Amino acid sequence: MGCWGMGITQTDEYCEIYERFMEEYDQGKPLSDIKKDILDEYFEEFDENDGVFHDVYFAIGKAEWMCGGISDDIFSKISNIIKMGTNIEFYRELEASESDLKLRKKNLD
Repeated sequence: MGCWGMGITQTDEYCEIYERFMEEYDQGKPLSDIKKDILDEYFEEFDENDGVFHDVYFAIGKAEWMCGGISDDIFSKISNIIKMGTNIEFYRELEASESDLKLRKKNLD
């Protein structure tokens, strides 16, 4: 996972998913189909507890919001990631500095 900052949108994974979602939406594909296809693809490659899913959910959530409203299941996933602190723990495992972790937490909040 390429990460160039502590902002929510500052990873390669986030950018790729968001861009893909919006391109497919612009082509007329239904939101639910786009979300399902992206999630299915990631479930094939990763365990749902893998931190990469944080960016998947963040990007899908932003894309859905930009397209008219975030779905309840994605909103719930994002809320849980933030409330449980799992994204901060993921970044800690990636050896982010304490100052970076504080900034990440601020951005998540």
